[in-house]
Amino acid sequence: MDPRFLSVLMDRLTAWGFGSFWSELIARGVVGLGVVIIAVLAWIVTNRIVYRILARIVRRTRVTWDDELLERGLFHRVALLIPILIVWFLAPAFSAGRDVLLHIVRVLADLAAIMAVTLTLTRALSFVNDVYNRRRDAARRPIKGLIQAVQVFTIAAAAILVFSIVTEKPVSGLMAGLGAVSAVLMLVFRDPLMGLVSGFQISSNDMVRIGDWIEVPSQGADGDVIDISLLNVTVRNFDKTYVTFPIQALTTGGFKNWRGMSEAGGRRIKRSLSIDATSVRFLRGEDVQRLKSIAILKPYLERRESEIEEYNQSTGANRKRHPLNGRALTNLGVFRAYARAYVDAHPKVQSDMTLLVRQLQGGPEGIPMEIYVFSVDTAWALYEELQSDIFDHLFAALGEFDLRPFQNPTGSDFRAAAPTQKMSADLAQS
Repeated sequence: MDPRFLSVLMDRLTAWGFGSFWSELIARGVVGLGVVIIAVLAWIVTNRIVYRILARIVRRTRVTWDDELLERGLFHRVALLIPILIVWFLAPAFSAGRDVLLHIVRVLADLAAIMAVTLTLTRALSFVNDVYNRRRDAARRPIKGLIQAVQVFTIAAAAILVFSIVTEKPVSGLMAGLGAVSAVLMLVFRDPLMGLVSGFQISSNDMVRIGDWIEVPSQGADGDVIDISLLNVTVRNFDKTYVTFPIQALTTGGFKNWRGMSEAGGRRIKRSLSIDATSVRFLRGEDVQRLKSIAILKPYLERRESEIEEYNQSTGANRKRHPLNGRALTNLGVFRAYARAYVDAHPKVQSDMTLLVRQLQGGPEGIPMEIYVFSVDTAWALYEELQSDIFDHLFAALGEFDLRPFQNPTGSDFRAAAPTQKMSADLAQS
C-alpha cells in the first residue's frame, strides 16, 4: 500500500471540512483498518484454501508422518506468520510521518512473530518426540527429556529476544549481563539442569526404559515406568497408584530394575520350608524299598544304594553292630533329592538356569530346606501360582518321608501336652 494514499486521504478529509487533527486521525484509522482487513483475509485464505491444497498433496504421499503433522495444527501455527508479516511491511502506510507509531507497531509485530515461531518450534519438537516414540528402540532410548530441554532453551532464547527488543539493547549485551546473575539463574534452573544431566546419564547408560519394572524404596515406587520427562519419572505401581519423583533420584540414589529378569525369561523362586530336626532319621531297608515306588526317586535310590554298599564293603563298616558305622541314607537327604527331581521335572521351571535344593543352617526354627529355581512365567500371578504349587506339593510330601514341618507350639500343642483332669487329680492325692 502506497504511503502517499494516506496524505491524499488526509487532504480530501480536510477539504470536506474536517480539522487537521481529525483528518489525520480518521485517515490513519481507515488505512490501519484496511491493513488489518488485508492481514485477516490473507490468514483466512492461507488457512482454508492453501491448507486444503496442501492437505490433498499430503494425503497422496506414502508416508504417514506428514498427515499427522497437519492434524496436529502445525500448519496453522506457521500460518500465523502471514498476517504478522503483512502488518509489519504495511505499517508505513498508516504511520508515515509518525516514527513513534511505526516503531510501536513494528515492535508489536516482532513480538508476535517471535511468539508464533516459538509456539511452532515447541509444537514441532513435540511432534518429533511422538514420531520417534513409534520406533522399536524408542523405549530403550527415550528422548523426551532431551526434547523438553530443547523446548526450554527455545523459550529462554525467545524471552531474551523479547527483552532485547523491548529494551532496545543488543542480545550480546544482555548475554554479557547474564554473567552477573548467573548464580540466580543456576538457582532458578537447577532442577532442569540436573534433570537434563540425569536424563543423559540414564539414556546413555540404558539404565531405565519405558515399560521397565523398577523398585525405588525411597520414593515409594514399585511398578512399571510409564513416562520419563526432563524433570520427573512416573511409575504406575502394582496397586494401580501412580508415583512421580525427580529423575535425579535414579542417579543419586539406589533402585532395582527387573528388566534383566524379563529379558532372561525366568523369575527367581527363593523360598524355604523348615523341617523339624527331631523327625530326621536313618532309613531302614523297608523304607528304601517303599520309597523306590516313587518313579522320579527310584534311579537316585538305586545309584545311592550301590555307592553306599560299595563304600561300606571297602571300609569294612558293619552297620548291624551300630547304625553310625559307615554310610546310610537319611529321610532328609532322600527328601532333598526328591524335591530336586520334582522341581527339575516341573514343566514351569527353567531347566537351563540355576536350580538348587539346598539345606541351610539349622537353628531354633528347625532345618530350612531352600528351593532356588527360576520359573518360566515372569508374570506376577503365574509366578505366584507356580511357587505355591511347588510348596503345596512338598509340604504334602513330607509325611511320606516321615518328616514333619517345624512350627512353633500352638494352643493345641499345649493342650495335647498338658495332663488330663484325672492325672491332675491323682497327682493332687499323692
